[in-house]
Amino acid sequence: TEDRTRFVVALRNIGQFDRALDASVEILEHDSTNRDAREVRVEILEARGDTPLLEQELKAYEALLDDGADNRLKFRVQSRLGQLALENDDLAGSREWFEKASALNDKDSEIVGALRGIAEREERWEDAAALGEKELERADSGTQRTEHLEHLQFIYRDKLEDAEASDS
Repeated sequence: TEDRTRFVVALRNIGQFDRALDASVEILEHDSTNRDAREVRVEILEARGDTPLLEQELKAYEALLDDGADNRLKFRVQSRLGQLALENDDLAGSREWFEKASALNDKDSEIVGALRGIAEREERWEDAAALGEKELERADSGTQRTEHLEHLQFIYRDKLEDAEASDS
């Protein structure tokens, strides 16, 4: 299997993508936990923009990353799965993947922003406000801080106050 895996990587490296995909399927039929074969498939499918198959491969690949050895890689895979789910308008699935990624790196501003956007689309305004506050704390520039403050003001004034007024 190790020789076949090196062969698949070599095929990918020389641009023989169809052959690399076919050979990786053969490897995975014998050893579904072969991370290198999965990784090659993910890279090729991502480059081709084959979103449905990419999502399936990323999920299988993510399941192989449970050893804790490379949390940055797991973070990237979970983030990409969150993006794919969001592109498919699967808010619950996207939220789940982004929350998993955030558990590995809660400092990533793109993940926090994505989670805030999902909370807003789901009209979970308290969560949106809390995530907006995190964004504000992490803003790099005065311009970003101003944008986040204005957005928070919108949430507190137009959404949370309106919700409280309609509850009374």
